Amino acid sequence: VRNSPMNQAFCNVMAEKVFNPIGMTRTTFVPRENFAFPHSKTIDDQVYLLTLQDDEGTDFCKPAGGIWSSAHDMGLYLMTELKE
Repeated sequence: VRNSPMNQAFCNVMAEKVFNPIGMTRTTFVPRENFAFPHSKTIDDQVYLLTLQDDEGTDFCKPAGGIWSSAHDMGLYLMTELKE
């Protein structure tokens, strides 16, 4: 899914029409090693760090999710939504 033409077109449009105009320079659909990683809990309430391989399953979620972003960029997005 990640390398399909439809996926690439969606990612390009989101960058061009949403992320770049808002100034979301730390937001991507491609997870990178220098980004904060999500965490999860096991059934017995133990916290563990997810891996890049764990994230591969989020590709099917687009456009409902699947971005990697910073708190700053998400704040920019929220401010944009609240202006509308």
